[in-house]
Parts: sequence; C-alpha cells; structure tokens
Amino acid sequence: MIAQRSFKYCVFCTLFLFFLIVCVPIFAQSKQCNYRLSGHIYSADSQEGLPSASIFIEEANKRTLADSHGHFQYENLCKGRYVIRVSFLGYESQKLQIQLDTSLFLKIRLEENSILLEAITIQAASLADVQVGQPATQLSEIEISQTQGKNLGEMLKTITGVNSLQTGNSISKPVIHGLHSNRILILNHGVRQEGQQWGSEHAPEVDPFVAQNISVVKGAAGVRYGSDAIGGVIILSPKSLPSEKGMAGEVNLIGISNGRQGTFSGILEGNTKKKQEVSGVAWRIQGTLKRSGNIRTPNYYLANTGLKEINFSAALGYQKYHGGVEAFFSRFSTQIGIFSGAHIGNLTDLRRVIESGEPFIKSDFSYQIDRPFQDVSHNLLKINAFLKFDNWGKITTTYALQVNLRKEYDAHRPLNDSLLRLNKPELNFQLNTHTLDLIFEHKPLLGAITGSIGASGTRQTNIYQGRPLVPNFRSYNGGIFWIERLTKSKYELELGFRYDYKWLKTFERLQNGSVGSIERIFNNFSTTIGANYKINKNIEWHTNFATAWRPPNINELFSNGVHHGAASFEKGDENLTPEVAYNLSTTFNYAHPKLTFEMVLYYNHINNYIYLKPQFPEVLTIRGAFPSFAYTQTDAIFRGIDTKIVVPLSSAVSWEAKGSFLWAYNRRDDAYLVLIPANRVENEVSYKIDSWRKMKNIIFSVSYLSVFEQKRVPIASDYATPPKSYGLANLDISTSLSVGKKDKIGKKENVPMQIGLQVNNVFNTVYRDYMNRFRYFSDEIGRNISLRIKMSF
Repeated sequence: MIAQRSFKYCVFCTLFLFFLIVCVPIFAQSKQCNYRLSGHIYSADSQEGLPSASIFIEEANKRTLADSHGHFQYENLCKGRYVIRVSFLGYESQKLQIQLDTSLFLKIRLEENSILLEAITIQAASLADVQVGQPATQLSEIEISQTQGKNLGEMLKTITGVNSLQTGNSISKPVIHGLHSNRILILNHGVRQEGQQWGSEHAPEVDPFVAQNISVVKGAAGVRYGSDAIGGVIILSPKSLPSEKGMAGEVNLIGISNGRQGTFSGILEGNTKKKQEVSGVAWRIQGTLKRSGNIRTPNYYLANTGLKEINFSAALGYQKYHGGVEAFFSRFSTQIGIFSGAHIGNLTDLRRVIESGEPFIKSDFSYQIDRPFQDVSHNLLKINAFLKFDNWGKITTTYALQVNLRKEYDAHRPLNDSLLRLNKPELNFQLNTHTLDLIFEHKPLLGAITGSIGASGTRQTNIYQGRPLVPNFRSYNGGIFWIERLTKSKYELELGFRYDYKWLKTFERLQNGSVGSIERIFNNFSTTIGANYKINKNIEWHTNFATAWRPPNINELFSNGVHHGAASFEKGDENLTPEVAYNLSTTFNYAHPKLTFEMVLYYNHINNYIYLKPQFPEVLTIRGAFPSFAYTQTDAIFRGIDTKIVVPLSSAVSWEAKGSFLWAYNRRDDAYLVLIPANRVENEVSYKIDSWRKMKNIIFSVSYLSVFEQKRVPIASDYATPPKSYGLANLDISTSLSVGKKDKIGKKENVPMQIGLQVNNVFNTVYRDYMNRFRYFSDEIGRNISLRIKMSF
C-alpha cells in the first residue's frame, strides 16, 4: 500500500516537474505578447498612401483601418505566424503570411483593380476629402496629360456634370451641376483657396502643374469644408514629397497653335536621407512660364486676348511615423488681356453688335496686351504639422496665409495726366486671408469606426482702391465639425455635423468725407448622411444627403458700378439673405471587363438662391454702354443626370460615351433660370497599340462633342437669344518612348518621354456657347493644334 502511494507520489512529482520544466516556459512565452506590427499601405501607381485601407489578422480576429496617410499599427501581438488580409476599394486585395519574432514594419503595395480602373468614381479618397456616398471624379493620368497647358476650368470640362463659365476664351472658371463661383470651393494643396472668386471673369489663381491628382466632388460638401461648398469641391493634390535619397524631376513643353501659345513647366525634387537615417529632409521646387497672343475664331482674330503667366512654388518637409512638418509656398502671377470688342461706346453700337453677331473691333495677331486687361497675383504660404499617438490617434494643424492682388485696367485711359503716366488701375483689390485648421482623427474603434473632429478659423481683410464697385471689408469666420464613418467589407456609413459663424463689416467713404459701415452676422448648421454599398464584385451603390449654406458675398450685397472685366454694369442688394441647400445624390456604378457604366442622379433644392439677372434697358455711362445685371434671389431646384459608359470593342479598340443633363427651375417665378449649362453628349473611340518599335502605349482617339441649344430660359430674359446647338470633332494621339541615357548607381537607364498631339475643333466650326459672357460680341475659338512633350528624369 505504501509502495503504491509512493509510486503515485513519484508519478505526481514527475508530472509536476515536467510541468515546471516544459509547460511553464511555454505559458510564460505565450504571455510575452508585446510585439508591434505596423506598416504603410500605398498605391503601386501613385505611391500615395491609401487612407482607410482595411487590415485583418485572421489568427487574432483583429481588424483595423489605415489612417489618412495609409499607416496602420497593432500593439501587443504574440510571437507566431499570422495571415494578414489587406484590402482597399478599387484595388486588388493582398494575402500575406508573416512570422512575428520581433516588432515589424511592413510596406504593402496594392495594385489598382484592372476592372475598376475604367470606373469614374474616386476609390482612393481620404476621409477628409470626400463625404461617403457623394459622387466624386478624379481626372485620369491620360486626361491630365491631354489637357496640360489649359487653365483649370478647361481641364475639368472632360468630367461629366462639369462645365465652365467663360469670359472670352482666356478666362474660364468651373461650373459643377450648374453652380459656380462662390458655391464651388477649391482646395489647393490642402488649403481652401481664397481670392476674388466672386467675379464671372475672376478665374481660379492656381497652377494645375502643381497637382498630381485633380479631383471633383459633386454636390454639397459643407460639413468638412464649411460654408460656400454648396455646389462641390475641386481638390488639387500634389504628390507626396520624396521619401528616399536622390533627386528626380520632370519637364513639360507645350506648344499651341491658336494664340501661338508656349508653355514650359518643370519640377525638381529630392531627399537628404542617409542610409543610417530613418528619414531625411524632403524638398521640391516647381515653376511654370506661359505666353499666348491673340486668339483666332474661324473668321477673325479677337483683339487684345493675349496672356502672360509666371508661377513658382517650393516645398520643404520632414516626416517620421509619429510626426512631421511641411512648409509650402506658391506664387501665381498672370496678365490677361480682355477682348477689346466687348467694350462699346454707345447703346446703338452695342445693340448693333449683338444683333449682327460680329465685333466692330478686329485685329491681326499680336502678343501685346493693352487696355483693358487684368494683372493678378496670388501668394500662398502654408505650414502643416501632425502628431500621431499610438493610443489616441492623429492631430493635424494647418496655418495658411494668402495674399491676393487684383488690378483691373479699363479700356479708357485716365484723363488725369499724372495717372496716365503711372498707368494706375481703375480697380485695385488686395485680399489678405489667414486660416487655421485643427483636426483630430481618432484611432479606429472596434476595428471599423473612424472619425474626425475639427475646428477652423478665418480672418479676412479686403482693401479696395479705385472707382466705386465694392467696399472695403473685414470678416471673421469660425466653424467646428464632427464626422464618424463605419467601414465594413461590403458597406460604409457616415454621419457628420458642422456649425459655422461669420461676422462681416464693411467700410466705405461717403460723399461728406466720413466713413460709413455696415455690420452683418451669419450662422447656420450643415449635415451629411451617406452610404456606400457593394452589391457584388461588379456593382456598387452610393447615396448621400447633405445640407449646406452660403452667406451672400460682398459683391452680391454691395456692387454698384461698371465691371469692365465682365463688360457689364452690376448692382447688388444689401438685403440678400443666406442660401440654404438640400442636396440628394445617388450613384450606380457597374464595372466589368466588357462594360463599365456609371449613372449619377442628383437633386439640389436651394432656398434664397442668388443669381445675376439681366436688367433692361442697357446702361450708358461715361465709360461706354454695357449690358446691365442685378443680383436677386429666388428658390431654385437643380436636378440632373450624369452618365458614362465604356465598352471595349476588342483588345485594342474601346468606345466611351458621356452625357450631362441638367434642369434648373425658378420656383418663385414659375420659370426657368438664366445662365444654366445646356445638355451635352460626347462620344469617343480610341485605339491602343501596346508597343511599336521604340514606342509604347500608343493611343489614338477620335471624339465628337454635341452641345444642345439651351431652350429652357425665361422668355425675354436676356440681351440675345441662346446660341444654336453645335458639334465639335477632336483628335488626339499620344505615345511614350525612351530617349537618352542617365547614370544611376553604376547603371545606365533610359529617360522616359511622353509625346502627344491634339487637334480641337478639327473642322474649324463657327459656334457660340451659352456659358460665355462674351457670346454677345464674338464667336468661340477656331481650330487649335497642340503638341505636348513630357520628360522625367
């Protein structure tokens, strides 16, 4: 019995010792779960981080989302082998196997989905850029290449639902779903562009060559960007500063036949990083020169329509995983001639020009810019910094200073001899804008919820000199917002709120010598509710309901005089009240190797919509005779459809069709609205050859744009009836090849070059566009041939 007990005791001791020797170390080892797995998920094409990319660890059943720069991090992981699944909408998913023996940092590159590449909707948009469910479009690399050398308004016309409001052929500003000017917000290098954008002939003061990606968000986006974003947002994003040691750059050369325009743009960038350093100081400099002369219609030159432009920008940055800082400066400077034939001395001649359809003033070609003209410069200084906290999230702050200088010279020179010698402008504006933004993006909650809370403030002062048009003013704006987004494998949901407050005070010299002032206060809320749903691998559905508002601008309240740049007399109304918009949009997107289709349906109800209404009769002043317009309000409805279809007819040939249809209605007067883009349809057939001799990616395309006559206008509401419908044929051929050699780490590599040739208005068609303010006086531009060359090194 004792022996039996002894045996059991020995067995117990043996097992206990075995447990101590073998099992305890195993348990101890399993409890050493203090490893970190972090990384950066980025696009193989653009090298940009992919915000909100999904990272799922199967063994740990843990999911998280990348931050706005594509970075992610897991804490307290145990040693072992893991299977990681990485996915991002519009990109091929990746499945990785890793052995975690120490903390790791992964660089994960995702390739764009070959099917979804044909789709229009932006798939790689950050939380701060696009509200969930909102229709958004990014210009493709081919579209940017084909439109290089043009201004921003002309570049964006390739997007469905986007047109341009023109003042002649040199000035163009974007129109999204029928809305323009202060209803369209431009985000330039992450900063809200602030200039004198209220004028129809005040084009955006930005250099498109600075941007690698150009995106358009259609519809109200007031929650993230504040008041004014009723019609949409245009986002110009530069590529990230280089993160590796070395130096690179590119050169763009563009020649355009009509106007004999020449454009040069160059970029040089690098990083001081050394081998033993985690990161270094990154830098970039960029510049653009542009010169153009008189534009030619099919039958005559347009006098004084030349253009000069000199732009420069520089960036400097330093970044690590937990923080970084970047400084950016840009200067945009241009002189734009205003068509002389739009400035007429008396009412009889004004009516004769409108009725005859041909200008009195004609000229030969010249590069000279004379009166009337605009001299505009825009300076932007931005300082941006961020900090990441492993347990909290990320804080980003941005300060920006913008100084906008606008000088406008009338057609008639000053009568005073001293002013004549100095050649002073009749209108001189200086707008100074200080902005400060603070955004906190919290760490993903439950592996699926991301969100941000932010505050913004703006201080503006406008100093005005010259003949009466608008008063001096000072304003303060403040806003706070909160956005939360739930992301699952098949759907996304988002809810956001914002409150904005604006204080405005004007200063104006009265006839008795005293200074009069008017003070106004505006405030309101904005909301957004959005959803994305992936029905299957081919079909996606997006919907968004948003509210936004916009206080009346200084010109809408107080304009009173001749606006020479627009060749019009404009009258404001200081009793105008803020616009309030209720916007609903739904997008269906089908992507398949044999067919890509997108349809956007939108409905925008705007209470107290402010617009420039023609007044009769014309006005005669000491400076000439001008069409007269007054700012007025109504309740308006904008509804429409944007469609795009891409059908590969073979491995080399594809057909693309785009259509934009818009109906705008004045509810108070039970009538249509004026100055609304006409419906249009464009068809394009392209033929691609992968390679031939030394050339690669040879693409030849033929397109035809059909613009309908705008018949939905109020009766007897304009000085001239809307122009007839027209059609334009266009050609484009492009290719890439390698030329020359360069040394790189002991090897020689070819220098890539891209060459393109484009012909617009192939048949030199005579036409006029309803959205051109100078359609009263002249035809549109005739045939135009452009040659573009791009070299990267």
